[in-house]
Amino acid sequence: MSKRFFSVGSILAVVGVLAAALAGAGLRAPAGATDKPNSWGFDTANLDKTCKPCDDFYQFAMGGWMKANPIPPEYSSWGTFTELADKNQRNLRQILDDAVNAKARPGSNEQKIGDFYASCMDTPAIEAAGTKPLEAEIARIAEIKNVSLQFQSRCQGQHPRDRRRFTRRAGVAGT
Repeated sequence: MSKRFFSVGSILAVVGVLAAALAGAGLRAPAGATDKPNSWGFDTANLDKTCKPCDDFYQFAMGGWMKANPIPPEYSSWGTFTELADKNQRNLRQILDDAVNAKARPGSNEQKIGDFYASCMDTPAIEAAGTKPLEAEIARIAEIKNVSLQFQSRCQGQHPRDRRRFTRRAGVAGT
């Protein structure tokens, strides 16, 4: 009984502390947010009210959004997730460009990221190097005499409990 009382008492104490903290925090909506009392979880401007929901529910539910957001010519489809992905790509590009231009401490993650990204974007240097950076790996591949044995030796013990898991398979058609 005392354990139950203790857990209920603990919960009430935590709730009380949280309520007091929230009441005194003066929480406000983020800048630019609007207060819409009694608003729903979706924007009714996206509805196409010229279409009856029982005739074509998709057009009714998404018609307004599709009219306001036509598919850009460079895309085969378009939606909110595509918008999100594009925004994410722009943000990542900005982060990487900032890392390239930053005067970061040598050896720091920011310096490593900036150097790596800059080296990947340096297409003249990549073209000038050609296949030279890969020559050692190409030579190692050329030394392989028996493909079956080579792959078999690489796959041994890949997963201690299930050897079929994460294994590569190679063979000749018909064998």
